[in-house]
Order: sequence, then structure tokens, then C-alpha cells
Amino acid sequence: MRYALLAAFAVSLAAQRPDSGPSPRPNPAREGALAEIVPVTTGEREDDHPAVASRNGTVWTAWVSYSETEGSSHVFVRSWSAGKWSPAERVTESGGDYHKPAICIDEQDTVWVAWPAQTGGNWDLSGRRRSRAGAWTRVERWTTDPAPDFFPALAASGGRVMLVWQTMRRGNMDIFHKVSAQGNWGAEAPVSESPASDWEPVIAATRDGFAVAWDSFRGDYDVLLRTWRAGGWGAEMAVARTAKLENHASLAADDQGRVWIGYEVGPENWAADSANDGLRPRREIGLACLRDGKLFSVPAPVAPKDGFESPMITAVGGSVRLFLRKPMNKNWEWVGSSVWEGPAWSQPEWLLYSEGRIDQRVVAADAGGGRVMAVYPAGSSHNVIYSRVYAAGARDAVPPLTEIIAGSLKSPPVPTQPHMFRGHRLVWGDLHRHTDISEDGGLRDGSLIDAMRYSVDAAGLDFIGITDHTRYLPRRYNLWRIQQIADLLYKPGMLTPLHAYERSQYTPWGHRNVVHLDRNFTPVPASYDLGDPGVSPWGLFDALRGKRAMSIPHTSAWGNKQVSWDYFDPQVERLVELYQGLRSTYEYNGAPDPADRAVYEKDSKNFVWDALARGRKLGFIASSDHGSTHMSFAAVYVKSTDRAGVFEGLTARRTYAATDKILLDMAVGNALMGEETVAAGAPEVRVAVEGTADVERVDVIRNGGFAYTVEPKARKVAFTFRDSGFDGKESYYYVRVIQVDKQMAWGSPVWVRR
Repeated sequence: MRYALLAAFAVSLAAQRPDSGPSPRPNPAREGALAEIVPVTTGEREDDHPAVASRNGTVWTAWVSYSETEGSSHVFVRSWSAGKWSPAERVTESGGDYHKPAICIDEQDTVWVAWPAQTGGNWDLSGRRRSRAGAWTRVERWTTDPAPDFFPALAASGGRVMLVWQTMRRGNMDIFHKVSAQGNWGAEAPVSESPASDWEPVIAATRDGFAVAWDSFRGDYDVLLRTWRAGGWGAEMAVARTAKLENHASLAADDQGRVWIGYEVGPENWAADSANDGLRPRREIGLACLRDGKLFSVPAPVAPKDGFESPMITAVGGSVRLFLRKPMNKNWEWVGSSVWEGPAWSQPEWLLYSEGRIDQRVVAADAGGGRVMAVYPAGSSHNVIYSRVYAAGARDAVPPLTEIIAGSLKSPPVPTQPHMFRGHRLVWGDLHRHTDISEDGGLRDGSLIDAMRYSVDAAGLDFIGITDHTRYLPRRYNLWRIQQIADLLYKPGMLTPLHAYERSQYTPWGHRNVVHLDRNFTPVPASYDLGDPGVSPWGLFDALRGKRAMSIPHTSAWGNKQVSWDYFDPQVERLVELYQGLRSTYEYNGAPDPADRAVYEKDSKNFVWDALARGRKLGFIASSDHGSTHMSFAAVYVKSTDRAGVFEGLTARRTYAATDKILLDMAVGNALMGEETVAAGAPEVRVAVEGTADVERVDVIRNGGFAYTVEPKARKVAFTFRDSGFDGKESYYYVRVIQVDKQMAWGSPVWVRR
């Protein structure tokens, strides 16, 4: 089985990796390297997100396992001792919706496993214990708060077990914990004390307690650490607090009382205004050490041009070994390992056939006898979990330490107050974002969790739609992961992820994003074959009608993927993506564009004005697409911030498109943006704008012409335009805002008839 799986991976990667040509056969070195890679799982299911723990030379690993045929997942464990793996044991009692597990082993050799489970629409942590004799307790629910709980981590020290996790309680992302003594859980309490957004905790057992690290968004991500001893927490310490992105921590405690910390380092101004930088620009690795209560910096490996990511540091036998990942091409990363060799880290040894996604991290544990076991998932088309055992390294071969001058923690961003208009709350979103699931964007687009971090922190979004392409969703695991993450981070008032995907086709069918209110849907297939009527826009409309779903065309006048307005269904298509951060505006040929790009065909008949002229009643939004960040916002006036409320606001067309968070209120009589109304006399268009910079110009556009313009040169502007030229025939009015810095907003039309 092991060699069959490895051979299959060799075939799948042949077209992805540089190949120097045929090699002599046999190749003892290569065959030896392959023999050291041992599959932990069989490949019959999609196995992912392993966690490891060890004691006295026995290594346990837990992972989440998805079945395409069952449409659900389980959590499994397996142990390794004396060079052999035991049979896998199923931990969960029934199939369900489970996310990344955690595992530890206490001093009585009891194995503790925790995992997030969605029950009744909420995510709580469940857990189970296995005695030394092999008996399992019943599954217990270890958290019960109505806010989502996820990203658990476990460690055992001094007769206690500590569970830490991330939660969306208290109106922001927090790190919480609870401690078990003699098998009885104590009260839940926060680890992170500030109102900052705190993510992805990790834990290590120390000689006298625990160390916990996480990253915190304070204008950028910083890595923080706290230690727990004698029942109490020490002060929060800033491991990394520069202006760069610093996140995704790992921890390891050694037998000398030191705690080693690894983390990723990214650029300054992460996810700021950019057309194509994406959420995963080049990463490096940062290393630090906590010794005797003081923090020290540690030399890190010099990263190549394409960077290093996902450090996992281990400390065994007085030495440290570093596991890391780096891009192997535009879509996949592979696993490597390095040890400290005197003046520098060794050149990483890269594991054959270890290709994986951004969020598939390597984990490692002490395998006894001066050895370290690495466990990692891999597979470009199907996930299998592998292991490999390494020598830990020479005794006391550790990098030099340079004390970090302690500094105060940065202040968290000040939250903004919600904007209200006529009883509706304004929420901000993006309904066109991709992740590394879509291989055309690849690593640049980041992982699903990168997209959620961007939404909560850098962009300050209230809702998000991940719209990876249908051609990558026949792999059901991809669709399941997208839908699962949308549910995992769903907390109305904080973040409302919507269920979505993209269908991309050639002219005249074009590109459309599909948004569903509910999770239980199957994507409507897309094809570039124009002779296939089953996947034409008419087929899409038929499939979505009455299903609480909508289709949103985008890039309507772009290249050979234009959207012909011959295809239209007023029940299904309520909105159009008028502006896109990656490309351009599609208002009309020659329209003002904040980025001064004209990524469209000038002679196209498929601009938004063309659709409106043909009677297509469409509200406006802006969105990002591949790589673009912080340049496109879909603004919606909603009655509630839950999914139903956001979906209703989108369907009602109470929307506007914006390139920055410009506040725009517009009404014609009692009708808000996107609505239809009647007027007994001359329609009165009431407008109020609050810009993020001075407003250069505000246009009232009627039926493809400019009915009224003001040039206030001020941050705030309000006016009423009474259209005495109204002839009684149905007309549309919308408002366009242009700031002095070229940022723009476009309000959805109001349709008026006498």
C-alpha cells in the first residue's frame, strides 16, 4: 500500500515539478528516501490536519477524515511505538462536521483528544479520553457557549491538562482556556485580555506549567506569549511586534526549561490597497526563545527568493530541529527540515512528494532515542497523511540567543460605529474572493483562513463570499471545506460568511458568482463548451430559481468572457459587479476608474449602462477577484446582520459599490437604493455623502445621462435634486461619488415611474 500511494503521487506531480531528465535505475538514494516516508492513512478518505503528542517514545497522532461518499467526517487516532504503527481507531461516535483536532498525553498515559464539532448550527469543542488500557470514555462536550469555538490545542503538565482555543465571544476573536485536574475541568477564562483580534493559539507543556502563544491584530499581526504556573497567568509578552506581519506561531519546550517559538514574517501593510499582491506575498521565518522569563531572538534560516513558511520548531535532547515549507510552484508547497549546525542552519532537506496546501502544516513530536517524528498531510488531488522519523541533532546544538528589549504591546484598532439609514444598518462585504483552491490564483490568493483573517481584520468586512471556481469543486472535499469554514466563522455582528462559488464561461455566457443562503447545495456545472445547453445561463437560472440563491455577473465587457445581456432572469439576477479591484470599472466605456485601468473591450455592448438601457434592473456592488485587496467593497443596507438579513438586503438591491468605505445615502421619496417607486410630480433625489477624503464630485445619473452634478470639495455633502425634466416614463436614477484621491462609490439605481 505504501509504495502504491507514493507511486501515484509521483505520477500526479510529474507535470508540476522541474525535472532534470531520466535518472539511472536503480537510484539507491532516492529509493532510500522514499522508504523513510511512511503513510499513516490509507488514502481511502480525505485525511487532513494531523496533531501529534508523545510520551516515553510513543507518538500519537489525531486527524480529521472526510468521506466523499458519506458527505461527513470523523476524527481518528493512531499510535507509533518501536517503529510500528498501531491500527487506526475512530474517536468520534458518529459522522459529523468536524474541524482540526488536538491531542496530548498525560502522566498516566491517558490520551486526550479535542475537536470542534458543529451541532445545531454552532461550533463547540468536544473531547474524549483513552486510558492506558485502551478504554475510551464517552464523547463529552467541553464547551457550550453560543459563540463558535475552534482551533483547539492541548498539553499536559504536572498532573494537569490545559485546553486552549480560539473563540468569537465578547464581540471579537479571543483566546480562552480551561484546566483539568484529576479529570475535572475548571472554569473557562480568557488568555488574551485585550479587545484585539486574536488567532490560532498553540501550547507547550513546560517543567512548571504551560506556555501559550498566539497572534494578535493591532494594525498588523504580532506574536504574543503568556506562561501559566501555580494556577496563574504571567503578563502578555510581545515575541514579535514590528510593523511587519508576524503570525502562525509554533512552540516547543526543551528539558533545559527553554521555550522555542517559531512564526511567519510577512510584509508591512499586509492586505492594504493592491490590485494583485494577494493575501500570501512572500513569507520568511522568525524564531525566538523564552529563557528564565526573558525573551531572546534567534537566528532564522536565510529564505530563498520564494520564501519560507509554516515553521514548526522541535526541541529534543537539548537540540532544536526546524520543519518548514516553501512554494514548489504557484499552487503547492512542500515540506523541508533543517537543524542548527554551528554558525548556521543546515540547508533544508526537502521531502519527496510532500506537496500540499497553504494551511496543511507539518507537526512533530519526540519519538524517543534522540529522534523526532514529523507528520504531515500531502496530496494535490487527494490527501494522505505521512510520517518520517529524523535524528534530533547533536546534543546542545542550539542557536545563539540575543535578548529582546521588552516593549509595550501595541494598542488594538478602535472599532467604528455602524452607520444607519432609515432603520437599516450599513454592512460591508466582498462577494468575489478566491483562495488557493482555485489554481489559477494559487498561493497568491491565500488559504480559506487567510481570507477570513483578511475579512475580519485588514478589510473590516461584515460579510464575505468565497467564490472558488466550479472546475475545482468536483473534488467534493474542496466544496466541503469551503462550506465548513463559512459555518465555522459565522457570528452575526462579527462576520457573516455566505455560501458561494464562481462559474466562468466564454462570451456570450460570461462570468457569474453564485450566492446561496443555505449550505446544502450542489454547484451548477460550468463549461467553456458553448454547445452544452445544460450549463448555459438559462440552465443556471432554471437550477437557481426558487432556491434562495442569486447569480451576480461580473467583468461584463472583458475580453472573451463577456456577459451578454440577452441572458437575464429578474428573479435570479438582482445585482451586477460594476467595479472589480483586479481589473476595472464596467460602468460604461470611458467611465472614470480609480485605478486608471481600462480592462475591457471599448466596443462592447455589455457594459452596465447597456444592461440598464435594456431594462435590466440591477443593483451595484464592487468585489475583488484574484489577488486584489482592500480596493472593492459591496455595501448593503440590511435589517439584520445574520445570513438571512444580508441575503435579503442583496436581493432587495439596497446596495452600492465602493473602492473605499465612503458613506452614501440616497433615496427618491420613500424608496431606497435598488427599489422601485412612483412619483406624482417631479422626483426628488436626496443624497448624503461622507467621504474618506474630500469629495471632488457627485453625479446624479438618469437613464445613461448626467442629470445633476455638484463639486463640493468637502468631506461631507448633502443635497436634494428635484428633476423637473422627468417625463413620467419609467426612469432610473443613481448617484456616483468621486473623491479628490480618485476613490469612488456608485449607488444602486432607483426606478421611478409616474
